[in-house]
Amino acid sequence: SYLYHFACYSLWIWFSYIIVGSTLASIVVASGVLNVHVKIKNQRVLSALTASITSAKVWRGGRWSQIESKLLVPGDKVQVRGDWLLPCDMVLLTGQCISDESALTGEAMPVRKIAAPKDPRAKYLAEKEGAKHTLFAGTKVLETQVAGDKLAALTALVTATGITTSKGKLVACILFPQKTRFKYDQELPVVIALLGVYSL
Repeated sequence: SYLYHFACYSLWIWFSYIIVGSTLASIVVASGVLNVHVKIKNQRVLSALTASITSAKVWRGGRWSQIESKLLVPGDKVQVRGDWLLPCDMVLLTGQCISDESALTGEAMPVRKIAAPKDPRAKYLAEKEGAKHTLFAGTKVLETQVAGDKLAALTALVTATGITTSKGKLVACILFPQKTRFKYDQELPVVIALLGVYSL
C-alpha cells in the first residue's frame, strides 16, 4: 500500500502538483520508514525474550552433568533448583515447588506444583489435569522442597523443548497470528454473485 500511494503522489508531482504531491509522498515515505523501524524493534525485543539460555544438571551416562539448557531434549531427567528460569516444559518426578507463572499467564500469585503420580495407567495432559505437575518454559521456580527438606534437589522429566513448549507456542502465535475472518468478508462473494446475476 505504501508503494501504491507513493506511485500516485509521484504522478501528481509529474503533472506539476509539486507542493501537494511532494508533501504527501514525504509523509508516505516517513510512515513506511517508521513502520519498518517499529517492526524491527519489536522483533529484537521478542528475540531477546526467547533467547534465554541457562545451565541445567541432567542425568546422562549414569551421572549428573552440567550442560547448557539449549542441549536438553525430551526425555532428559534434570534437577530442578530454586530461583531458576525454566528453559523447557517438564513434569515433576519428585517433591514439590512454588512456581511464578506471571510471565506466561499473567497470574500474579505463585502456583504450587507437585510430583506426578507414579501410576502407569494415568494419562498425562500438560495443559489440563497435568498442569499441577508441569513446570512450563518461561516460568520461574521460586522454592523447592523434597520430603520436608528444602535443600534437597527435585527431579523432573523434560517433555518439550523449543517451539513445542507452552512458551514456544505463545511466541509462534505472536509471530504468525491467525487471520481474522469477518462475517462480512465471508458473505461478500455471495453478494457479488447476486449482484452479477441481478445485472444480467
